[in-house]
Amino acid sequence: PSPLHEFITDAHLDPAACARSARMGHAGDGGWDVCLDELPPLSSFTGKKCVVYSAGTRDDVSFDLAMVNASCEVHAFDPTLSDPQFVADIKAQGIEFHDFGLGGVDHVYPPGKAPWYWPGVGYGRESNSAPWELRTVPSVMRQLGHARLDVFKMDIEGGEWAVLENLLSDFEVREAMRAGRMFRQVLVEVHFLARRRAGSGMVSAPRHPRSEEVVEGFNVHAGNVVEELRRLG
Repeated sequence: PSPLHEFITDAHLDPAACARSARMGHAGDGGWDVCLDELPPLSSFTGKKCVVYSAGTRDDVSFDLAMVNASCEVHAFDPTLSDPQFVADIKAQGIEFHDFGLGGVDHVYPPGKAPWYWPGVGYGRESNSAPWELRTVPSVMRQLGHARLDVFKMDIEGGEWAVLENLLSDFEVREAMRAGRMFRQVLVEVHFLARRRAGSGMVSAPRHPRSEEVVEGFNVHAGNVVEELRRLG
C-alpha cells in the first residue's frame, strides 16, 4: 500500500484524545473545532504565540480571525483571491496573507494550467486567469522559519491529496508527523472524485487519490468513524 493509504487506514477515533475544544470561526461552514489541550494558552497575556497555517480562505476568514484574536500567528495561503481591498483588509486585521497556495510540488502554473479539478474545480479552474504559484508545506515552513505548527488547516477543494502525498512520501517527514513534531493538530476537509461513468465526461483528477484502493480505504475508515461516533452518542 502507498504511504497515503497506510496513513489514512492507520488513523483511529479516540474520544479521550481531546479534553477541551472550541469552535473557531463560524458555527457552520468556514468554522473549525480546535483542540486546546496542547496549544499555548490562547490569550494575548501569555506572551506565547501559537502558529497557524490556514490553506484555503476564499472570502471567509472567520477561522483565521478567531485564531488571530486568540493571539496566534496566522498565515493564510490562497492563490484565488484577486480583490486587493479584501486582501488589504484581512492583513490589517492581523492575518499574514500569502498569495500562493499549497500543493504537491513547488511550481508556478500559467493561466488555466493549475491542477484544480472537480469537485472544487469550478471555482479553482475558472479563477486561474493569472499565473498561480503552489508550494509544498516543507518549503513554506523552511521559508517562514517554522519547525512545528500548532494548527494546520486545509480546505483546498481536492488539493489536500497532493499535499498529503508530498508530506508522506518523505520518511523523515512522515515520522515527524506521526510523533507530533511537525504539527500539533491537522484540520482538513477531504474531497473525493466521483467514480467515472460511461458518457459522463468527468475527468480524472491528479490531485485526488490515484487509486481505488486509497479511496475505498478512506471510505471504509470514514464509515467506521461515523459508526463509532453514533455509538458514543
